[in-house]
Amino acid sequence: MQQIKSKEQIDNLINNSDTSPVIFFKHSLTCPISARAYDKVSEALKQEVLSGNFVYMLIVQDQRDLSDYVVDKTGIMHESPQLIFIKNKQVVYHASHAEIDFDEIEKILKD
Repeated sequence: MQQIKSKEQIDNLINNSDTSPVIFFKHSLTCPISARAYDKVSEALKQEVLSGNFVYMLIVQDQRDLSDYVVDKTGIMHESPQLIFIKNKQVVYHASHAEIDFDEIEKILKD
């Protein structure tokens, strides 16, 4: 899992999502629900359900401007924890809190 560093990086990731899907994971360092979601994302990476090459994390306390920029680019209202999956420059899945479903993400990846 990589950390987002700039608005330009977000733009590039979305623009290149037709060849390389991207998942934005919004994480709060102070929320126990977000900690559980982080553990689920980490476990999905370990089990290779997800590839660390396309999972990007935003720490909402430190990167509020970038989190807001993702809202502007995707139209998906901010929540944390939150996972936004973009493929072919379109949001194909988004969920927050306990609704994050890696079985659903795996199905989308296989399509």
